[in-house]
Amino acid sequence: LLEDSEVSIEIFDATFKLVEVIQTKKRLNSGQHSYFMNLNNCSSGVYNVLIKTNEKITQKKLIVIK
Repeated sequence: LLEDSEVSIEIFDATFKLVEVIQTKKRLNSGQHSYFMNLNNCSSGVYNVLIKTNEKITQKKLIVIK
């Protein structure tokens, strides 16, 4: 993060059905952050990770192979 911000992280399946909410509007300081995600309940496939901050919304692709 370039500056302090409220951050939300959500995971959606390929049809954009919400699979899991990792974090909801948590205030984080600027800098790098990392998260552990337990994907045991997710089947193999492509997922979309939506990261929302005060400045922007970023979408990343996540591929799960089991």
